[in-house]
Amino acid sequence: MRRSARAIPVITLCGLLTSCGHILPFVGIETESYRPPTASTTRTPNCMADDIVSALGGSVWDPNVTVDAPTPGYPPRYFEPVEVLRCERALSDDNVLTLDSVRLRGDVEAAMGEFAVPSTRFASGIMASCAYSVEAPVGLWFVDASGRAFRPAWPAEPCGLRDEPLQLLNELDEVSRTVYSTGYDYDYATVCSGPAMSGEFYETSDADVASAVERRRTGDSMLPPALVAPTDDVGFLQVCTYAGSEDADDSPAEYETVAGTSFTLDRPDSIELLGYIADAPIAQPCSTPATLFASTDLTRPDGSGSTHLTVELDGCRRVAGLGFLRELPISAYGTLTRDR
Repeated sequence: MRRSARAIPVITLCGLLTSCGHILPFVGIETESYRPPTASTTRTPNCMADDIVSALGGSVWDPNVTVDAPTPGYPPRYFEPVEVLRCERALSDDNVLTLDSVRLRGDVEAAMGEFAVPSTRFASGIMASCAYSVEAPVGLWFVDASGRAFRPAWPAEPCGLRDEPLQLLNELDEVSRTVYSTGYDYDYATVCSGPAMSGEFYETSDADVASAVERRRTGDSMLPPALVAPTDDVGFLQVCTYAGSEDADDSPAEYETVAGTSFTLDRPDSIELLGYIADAPIAQPCSTPATLFASTDLTRPDGSGSTHLTVELDGCRRVAGLGFLRELPISAYGTLTRDR
């Protein structure tokens, strides 16, 4: 194990809109590199492993059809991959949840190379409060020509996971897809709830907007890491719409929620919605509180992601979750409010 320097106790606090893992190195903050245990291999790579099924599909799968799978780990020595098997969740044309086994080909060896880099973490004795919860793809296998396969452990960094493997995996080409229906109909997923007081939104001034514009101009937009915030590769979205309460007590001890109604956006509509929002300008100064909201969690079909997006449907009509507050585009507003 390589240590960068002698560890000293330090408390590191991240801002609400930045990720510790993506603003290192800190002056005086020490890290150490490590390597996870080497992965074992199997000749039966599939997406029916219990931990994969549970993470992608919840409890909607018959446990009698699931199998065990090796624990993810470091790439085995001399392993020569020819393809990737990725597990995804999707919706059928009739809105039924499916679990899909997707075979990918291309520069698979380069993709595996990104999983062979050392992971890093804060040195012993260092504590940190991190801004983002980072989720890696749920089910991922590298497969060789003989059919042997292993599950890679996603390389870590302080307060997060590295984005680089995602970039290489996104360059691979899908060559086949096997679809397994769970029988779970998302048309029945209509009940949800949201916070009575939305803490993401606040009164902004001309100075606040000018500061955000300057940060964006200089490339310091405080965007979440790519692995955390899918946009053009987002999966289908489950959106919750709800009305806030002006009388709610927003103290942590009395956190209140209100009932809402949920609806599902298929993947094309979800990608289109995120395209509108990702390109939206910085929101103008605002002092009008909203009373209607929509929220969703951004995840990819493979389960990675975790950014929570919240939208004001009245008031100043802003979007929170992708760095600075953005204006809600008219097209996005239409998608979120149209009759279903």
